[in-house]
Amino acid sequence: MDDKELYAKAFIYPSQEERKEIVNSFPIIKEIAFKGSNSVKDHSYDDELNKFIADNDIRPWINRLNNKFSKLRFSYVLLKFYKLKGIRDIRWAEHLDDGTTKYFPDFKNNGDYYLKFLFNYSCENFYYHYISALDILIHLINIYYNLGVKENATLFNVKVCNKLEPKNPDLFKVLKGFRETNKDIYDDRNDLVHNFAFYEIDSRSIKTIEDGREVIHMGLEKYTTSEETVNKVEHCIKQLAALLKEIEKEFN
Repeated sequence: MDDKELYAKAFIYPSQEERKEIVNSFPIIKEIAFKGSNSVKDHSYDDELNKFIADNDIRPWINRLNNKFSKLRFSYVLLKFYKLKGIRDIRWAEHLDDGTTKYFPDFKNNGDYYLKFLFNYSCENFYYHYISALDILIHLINIYYNLGVKENATLFNVKVCNKLEPKNPDLFKVLKGFRETNKDIYDDRNDLVHNFAFYEIDSRSIKTIEDGREVIHMGLEKYTTSEETVNKVEHCIKQLAALLKEIEKEFN
């Protein structure tokens, strides 16, 4: 099979039946949708006009959130689809007798690299939509409780949560707990955007301080396999589904 055929074989979308199978194999993904009220909390607004305006403003944000969730679910489906096509990365580094290292020694041809590229691309899309969805949830809370934080404010999420605490301390604790419990999710997304991606082989040197001296370690490669990456993503989805249930209780 020549390179054009390998390319064409890799760069495909799952069929409707394949998408259904992936979703049914991990049914919690279906729960990633906002089902809360599209009307703001009455006691948060002191007059009908402001409540009417807030009701008008919150609905586009709910639509925005559910559109974001659709992209999130589709990113997961693509990620899982390319994983199931067979990414041979369990053995991702082989140290040879001549002192060199062969990466992805079980990759047979460019088709394997194409699949890995598509998998990584879908993973990065997933994390982008995931953190974006969390940000949109904060916008909803800002309007729902009439917290009055301007949406382009610096440290918007922090300011909303600080203003939320006296109005709904239970929801504040839920949001704070989610952030603290899932620090790894935020760190992974931050690395994907600003630093080094966990799904790429990292062979950089590592500096440590030992007995007051700086020590540089070489040859300590790190890599997260495609199987481990799927586990990370599915953990993200489970955590988000649980968070949504807690928020929806307050929005009903």
